Amino acid sequence: MRALGLTLIAMSAFASAACTKTNTNYCSEAGAKLDFSCAALRDATIANDANAGDTVDAGDGTDAADAGDATDTAREVASEVKPPACVTDDQCAAGADAGTPACGTSDGGAACVQCTDSKKHCTDPKRPVCDTAAQKCVECIGSGTECTADATKSVCNKATQSCVECLDNTKCSGTTPICDPAKNTCRACTADAECKGIGPAICVDYDGHCATAGEVVTLAGGATCMATGTLFCKASDAVASLSLMHPILLVKGPDAVGAIDPPMGTAPMLLIVGQGAALVGAGSGDTAGIHLAGASKFWVRDLKISGGTVGVAAEQSAELHLTRCVVTQNGKGGIKTIDSSFDITNTIVAANGGGTDVGGVAWGGVRLGDVPQSGMSKFVNNTVVDNMSIGLSCKDPYDASTNIVHGNLGGETINCTGAACCGAGDPDPKLDASYHLMSGSPCIDQIDATTMSLTIDIQGQPRPVPPNGRLDCGADEFVP
Repeated sequence: MRALGLTLIAMSAFASAACTKTNTNYCSEAGAKLDFSCAALRDATIANDANAGDTVDAGDGTDAADAGDATDTAREVASEVKPPACVTDDQCAAGADAGTPACGTSDGGAACVQCTDSKKHCTDPKRPVCDTAAQKCVECIGSGTECTADATKSVCNKATQSCVECLDNTKCSGTTPICDPAKNTCRACTADAECKGIGPAICVDYDGHCATAGEVVTLAGGATCMATGTLFCKASDAVASLSLMHPILLVKGPDAVGAIDPPMGTAPMLLIVGQGAALVGAGSGDTAGIHLAGASKFWVRDLKISGGTVGVAAEQSAELHLTRCVVTQNGKGGIKTIDSSFDITNTIVAANGGGTDVGGVAWGGVRLGDVPQSGMSKFVNNTVVDNMSIGLSCKDPYDASTNIVHGNLGGETINCTGAACCGAGDPDPKLDASYHLMSGSPCIDQIDATTMSLTIDIQGQPRPVPPNGRLDCGADEFVP
């Protein structure tokens, strides 16, 4: 019995010391909101003190046997009456510098926390909202009405409780119409598929916005085509309607359309894009299937160009961006540039007839002429095969090292630089009937990805495959 009494005396002394204004765990009885009272603790202690002077009696043996139980009981009582850290915010004032100026509740007791009220405690404009469940200040927790610190970030990402630019495309527009879900920021489009549901679903190459219906002139072929509004059945009528306000020509397949020859100075930038297996089938009397002239910038993609004298011709200071096209079976050569900049990628140039350039220079697949001062000269990841004269002819020593150039009559390259992409001796690239790589091709995994800027191939498939591997030569990236 004496052991229990001594233990409770010690506990009483500890608890009394805890209930003082000099102790950081002090709580006033008058202001206490929790079920804790210093008076109650004192009463419990006095009641136990009555046994402090007991003498040993017959029951002491039993008491001694129960000493362990008595000690446990004392510990439980001490645990139950441990005073809280605070009852009011004033008692947390010292924690303001540590970011815990508010008295909150946690696990049934009171503790100093970041906040319990947005206006009182969340004074940092970057974190103006109190998450009362977590008792911490955050940027936002709701619809985004709290996001006022940065006008460009008006949406609340509830998962991270942060203000962001977007969660979906509804907050994006102009030249940044696509929401990047990984960064929650708006960016330019990179593919037509990203513009699905927006106008004619065209990603405009020169600035990354999704085209509106008002910007587009449509050209379709076939006997059943009926012209109406901005839909034309004749190529000459369609290109005559192109302008600064209508700078996009959409060629609809699969029926062939005639030669495309926009008037010089139509607009500073023009996009000619195909959908639905679009086919430009020029006649033998046309200058070219697609003829581009003058100091404008032209983007041409996703077209098959066949049957003309020359497939694609750019001249008189034009800037040609040609990608994901098939230029085939044109009578006097595939692609020809004269005093024009060029950026030609992911394009197949095959089975074209032989042509000549100034000075009688023979060529069949591609003839790259002079480039204006400061102009581009990029010819990357193209497939130039089976043409009836020299495959790739360069007026200046342009780099041909990433291209497949094979099986062309009269020679593969002339005056170009760079070793054959598929290896020494220019081995058979092993192409199928559509000029795509087949399994076992020596052209697979031949290019260091760090030296290349192309991220897709002629079909829009990613480069390289696998993602951490090397790129393939030519227009097609082999996918097992």
